[in-house]
Amino acid sequence: MFVWTVAAAFVYGFRSLLAVGWGSSGLRLASLSLFHSVREATRGSLMCDDLDGFLSAFKERHLVPLEKTTLGQPNASSTEQFYCVKPSSERFALEGCGECRGPPSVALLFLAKDKVPFGQLWADWLGLASDRRKFTVYLHRHDNATAALHPLFNASLIEPVDTSYGSFILGENALWRAALRDPCNQMMVLLSVTHVPVSHPDVVYDVLFETRSDDMGGLPTSRICYRDHFKQSGPDRREADVVDSIARDPSCQDAESNEGYDRKHMQWRTYNRYHAVLTAAQGVNYPHGELPNWYRPLKSASDEWFPHHVLRRTLGNKAVWKQVNGGLGDWSQQREPHIEELFCDTALCWKNKKDFCGLGTAYQCSKWGPLCFSQLKLGKLKELIRSRHPLFFRKVLPNATMIINSKQREVGLVSEMLLPLIRDNSQHTVQSAVS
Repeated sequence: MFVWTVAAAFVYGFRSLLAVGWGSSGLRLASLSLFHSVREATRGSLMCDDLDGFLSAFKERHLVPLEKTTLGQPNASSTEQFYCVKPSSERFALEGCGECRGPPSVALLFLAKDKVPFGQLWADWLGLASDRRKFTVYLHRHDNATAALHPLFNASLIEPVDTSYGSFILGENALWRAALRDPCNQMMVLLSVTHVPVSHPDVVYDVLFETRSDDMGGLPTSRICYRDHFKQSGPDRREADVVDSIARDPSCQDAESNEGYDRKHMQWRTYNRYHAVLTAAQGVNYPHGELPNWYRPLKSASDEWFPHHVLRRTLGNKAVWKQVNGGLGDWSQQREPHIEELFCDTALCWKNKKDFCGLGTAYQCSKWGPLCFSQLKLGKLKELIRSRHPLFFRKVLPNATMIINSKQREVGLVSEMLLPLIRDNSQHTVQSAVS
């Protein structure tokens, strides 16, 4: 059982309102001028100026090379070296990098090709937060992007790395690193440009911090959505065999793909700071040159199952479940209905769902992906907003409209009408009015 004490400088503190990036000339800081001046933003906060040194020291103290990385193939080796947590690190302090003296913050990490069509909506949504310090924003987009950016993203644009369709791992790693430079970022949410919020920011904040695990020393757990839609990745095997192998050796050295299993799941997930550090310290990406034979039939992009893959190798087949989704007892709880409801933060509708999941009008915009919505039902959006789950909805087109009644009468653009709906219908607003 992994238990650790997290230094105050690492966990809680003042959330600097500086957005961070890095370039060939070194660390780059820029104020998020849309909301606060530089002088207001920098009071009492120390950014992590030497993230590389921090991650290198963390890796040396707390990680050890994984004995084997077979990727599910007999006698095959990975082109990269994975690391796992040392057995001797059952109790250790995660030293802080920088200093934080206020509320912990949620980092919103956007992956984009070029345009960010809902920039104004996200800026207005953040304006609803009771404490703007509780959120930071980062954006990674292609190096050949030319579209003008909303001020919300200009200050937090990070230097691009190579990405392509279905291969966002390097971009994700760059976003983790950018967010880790701010010591107050404790939860980190991956988002796409087709994401829209369907919860009040204060509700999002409360939900992300409310599920904690004793196995993580009280830290909020990472949140990963395991849906029926997603298959198990790896060679065919009986679950009983997997459980038996886990019981024999619960260490991180049991995490070879031919002993455990990976999960194909929604890429849009939330990491806590510890798991982001584990990922960033390894500095690995999926070795595309040595795809295992079982990868191709799944027709799944590597970035969809890589998050669980790297955590499983780092923590072990048994420990990983105790550190995600509120602290699961074992692998069998991952797809219980209430677990899915609580931890699938991003709602999607897949092509095999009837009536477009009752959400509006959509079409199949990619061969294997979820449906893209051109219209959303006003009444259904109100239902989503009034509940605490999901937190976000994905695959909304930039010009999507809201419709009412059975005749699908359009009443306005989603980008313009969603914010008033959230403001007037969220649990946070209703509870505040009652109190």
